[in-house]
Amino acid sequence: MIKKFDFKKIPRAAGGITDVEYVQQIVANPFFENLAFALVVNQLTNRMILKKLNTIDGIISSYEIDPEGNYKKYTLGDLTTSYRWDPKVFIGSQQDKIIVSHEYSNDFYVYSPESEDLQQVIYSSIHTPSTVTITTEGDFDNSIDDRRKALQLYREQVSFGPLVWDPQNKRYYRLSSSSTFGEERQERKLLNETINVDVYLTVFDQEFNLISEMPLREFNNKSFAKYFVKDGILWVFENKDDEMGFVRIIFFIKQD
Repeated sequence: MIKKFDFKKIPRAAGGITDVEYVQQIVANPFFENLAFALVVNQLTNRMILKKLNTIDGIISSYEIDPEGNYKKYTLGDLTTSYRWDPKVFIGSQQDKIIVSHEYSNDFYVYSPESEDLQQVIYSSIHTPSTVTITTEGDFDNSIDDRRKALQLYREQVSFGPLVWDPQNKRYYRLSSSSTFGEERQERKLLNETINVDVYLTVFDQEFNLISEMPLREFNNKSFAKYFVKDGILWVFENKDDEMGFVRIIFFIKQD
């Protein structure tokens, strides 16, 4: 049976979306068939919020997943308008958890619907900065060239991807990268020509303890966009000559 629910139609008294909020992403989790989870942006405070909709009683609960204000901090452009460049915030349904992570900061948030526990995971990245150092605040009207230069500087420091779960090896994987750009602008491209991309793999155990972080030498001059795990192998999308392909990373886990 298929049911349709709209976060916007939930009454305010039940925690519904306000006039200054909008839903950016929605995910479900197969362990909790009556729950839906959404990333919601408050345009008045420029903060990102995690919301949970219980489809049985129609109640929405809210959770703080941006205490450091990273969404506002890394937004480029005039925050009072819709014409701005937002940082990527990822929401993933992994095992019986909801994981929210950020493009420019390595800390992430793990929400467990069964226990109502919200955990912030903080760790120190080995090969990259743990957070991007900003060069221009996003709460004033800056030029396109200002934004472009700031975005390029951010990507030169680090860009973190989401976490994905490997049920076969009982591990979480996360890719991150640091890019090197040339001096020449590319035609019809926002950023300068990419000269090199250093990609790193971070591995966590089931309890989100950091196991290792390592460079992936084979990924030099390649960027990553989306990736997933299947049969104990990490599959990374690759665009080659406008054809979709995959780079596969096979793990050999040493057993204790």
